[in-house]
Amino acid sequence: MKKYVLAVMVGLLAVSVTLFIVTSTPAEEKWPSVITFGSFVKGSASYPTNVALAKLATKYTPATAVVREYAGGAPGMEALIRGDIDTWGVGQNDFYNAYLGTGFWKGKPQDIRLLIGIWYFGPTGFGVRPRDNIRSLKDLAGKRCMVRSFLPYQNKLIETVMTHAGVWDKATIVKMGSTADLAPAMIEKKVDCFYWAIGGAYSLQIKQAVGIDWISLTEEEQRVGLAVTPGEVAWTAPRWILEMYDYPSDKVLRSHAYCFGIGVRGDMPDHVAYGILKAVYGENHLDEVRVLSQDLTDTNIELAVQGFWLPFHPGAVKFYEEQGVWTAAMEARQKEWLAKRGFSK
Repeated sequence: MKKYVLAVMVGLLAVSVTLFIVTSTPAEEKWPSVITFGSFVKGSASYPTNVALAKLATKYTPATAVVREYAGGAPGMEALIRGDIDTWGVGQNDFYNAYLGTGFWKGKPQDIRLLIGIWYFGPTGFGVRPRDNIRSLKDLAGKRCMVRSFLPYQNKLIETVMTHAGVWDKATIVKMGSTADLAPAMIEKKVDCFYWAIGGAYSLQIKQAVGIDWISLTEEEQRVGLAVTPGEVAWTAPRWILEMYDYPSDKVLRSHAYCFGIGVRGDMPDHVAYGILKAVYGENHLDEVRVLSQDLTDTNIELAVQGFWLPFHPGAVKFYEEQGVWTAAMEARQKEWLAKRGFSK
């Protein structure tokens, strides 16, 4: 708003008239009053990370940030596409399928972009009930295992490691419809094993009802899984995960982890995507939120540009370019991804 003072002479009386001229902010520079970060529910490992994001966005952008909870990857992605939320944090397979129109999104490709390629690593594993005395993959022979999902890469990993252990053809393989199937199936003893996120809210629900344990993979089982699964990493449980599940602290829990990123719709204004990233990776900003989530201990801007599960948002590319972490190889990969589905921007 700008103020101008105009002096008007009326006879011998000078009258000052103050004119207020309201100048509007160009549409491309306007911020929404609220930014909604989509998250898995309270109790899940990802919830504190989204609280951390919201705290930074509220403090360092013109918007107020809130967190909205969803029970699974598909519901959260659907909410993002509907516009109910502005960001969604999930593993790379969900993003990959939504962008290309495969898996759960078969025939329905969506213009989803990355804001953060790898926010942190999300561990996955084979969950079992402690009293069933299942201690290794070999013990799954003759068991009912809900380990098939709508994630092709993850399915390939599971089949590979179970085949390596000699039990793929000896177990009954059950496919989940969604993550909502996991807890009832384990609690009602319809299945003996499942494969999904360690730290997920559904895992905690199983633990509270019937207890939960995790099969620790051998180093060889980790290696054969990684050989067929892009974007996965070998993962060894930190102490806080062991404490969360009462896993014996004197034992090693090895598994695989997926890359957990933050995605947005392609139509998010460039300056908003840029501003959110500036709020996250500004000087010392991450130090403020690492105490909120143990998963964020090692997160950094160099990690954020890794993991091309789909193209980065233009506003994100601009930010990363200015920070000097966007390389020529990344730019080439960006163009490859944009050409896969012909999305314009």
